[in-house]
Amino acid sequence: MRFRELFLVAWSNVSAHKFRSILTTLGVIFGVATVITVVMMSSSVETFFISRFTDLFAPDTFSVTVGEIRSGVGATSFFIHPTPMISERDMTTLSRIPGVKDVYASGDLQPDINGPIRFRGKQVSSGFGGFRIIAITPNAFTPNQLYLGRTFRNEFETVVTYDIAQRIAKEIGDEERLDLVIGRTIELNFVEEGVKRSVQARIVGIIKEIPFIFQNAAYLNLEHYYDVERPIPGAGVQRVFRVVGIRVNSVTELEQVQNKVLEYMRTNSDAERLRRREVPNLRFITISTGELVSFIREQIQLFAGFVLQIGSFALLVGSIGIANIMLVNVTERTKEIGVLRAIGAKRRDVLNMFLFESSLVGLIGSLVAVPLGILLGALFLNSGPFTAVTLPVVIRPEWIPLAMGIGALVGIASGLYPAWRASKIDPVRALKYE
Repeated sequence: MRFRELFLVAWSNVSAHKFRSILTTLGVIFGVATVITVVMMSSSVETFFISRFTDLFAPDTFSVTVGEIRSGVGATSFFIHPTPMISERDMTTLSRIPGVKDVYASGDLQPDINGPIRFRGKQVSSGFGGFRIIAITPNAFTPNQLYLGRTFRNEFETVVTYDIAQRIAKEIGDEERLDLVIGRTIELNFVEEGVKRSVQARIVGIIKEIPFIFQNAAYLNLEHYYDVERPIPGAGVQRVFRVVGIRVNSVTELEQVQNKVLEYMRTNSDAERLRRREVPNLRFITISTGELVSFIREQIQLFAGFVLQIGSFALLVGSIGIANIMLVNVTERTKEIGVLRAIGAKRRDVLNMFLFESSLVGLIGSLVAVPLGILLGALFLNSGPFTAVTLPVVIRPEWIPLAMGIGALVGIASGLYPAWRASKIDPVRALKYE
């Protein structure tokens, strides 16, 4: 049979049993729509977070620490050992490596859980992600990282995250007016060597927003608020840090500088003496913006892959439904098959006729599923946990032919056995079938 004849026969059979055909395509519709929705949502979230992340963390910067990069069945992850080991002397040496533009360090202060960050007597450090008070060197912040204001210049100034600033603005009377937050004084409470400490600090800067992560934090000048010291073999007592950030002169020099930094850390550094004695199973690692972006992408894709498996079950149910209906069709149309064979149709023609019909059902289901999946994706991106942010609606043109192909393949795979069974029917017996 020619393509036109196959299409007309298949369409007449599908349209002759409209309600049954609709029920048959539901499995394909829900399965393909789920795939479209999940891919659309993961692409939108990935685009949003990576654009925000690369905007906040410069590509010319990387960190060095003691830890390990873990990879396996799931996505790659970074483990940073909790004990500070990198000394001030190490930082001085690192700053002299050719290609290094700047070196900075940070250290976590132990927040007072009863109210670490307060404004006008009210706690503003709550919500998803916990809260942190971080001592950091002023040169850690770049103008590109700040939404408003500047970095701190003394022990009485602080930089806060976007979320904290928004909470303070709400207390002032308008959470959209973050400019009103600049110059306000907040109370930072933390524990230092077992003693509670309270600091009144004026907000001079607000970090750009990255929703769901890096929230609820206030930054103080490391020079005045961080004093973790350790005795280092051959170097006496020195202030030590968990993570040290390094900014290079040019992005093109990043990899070269990373290698030089690791070479020093593994050979002559104070941190190497401590690492060898305390955690010989770990090593020095560097973490760049590019690696963190890859990590975020892997995490999002891992979650999307899990949800896609759920969608595959809907497709499986849809394929079983198509196979079942096609077997019913074979039984109902046994005499028709006998007539076709009697007037000269070959087994291949009968096989193609039923395969075309099943693939048409799958194709129709996927055509309905594409707009439905896009609609559901847009609804989910503007509801539930995503209402706090404005996510871009990412629609890729290649999804449409891919979805149609998936639907057609599901139909073909589901119709293989019924079509083969129809082609094997004996024409003489088929003509006598009632």
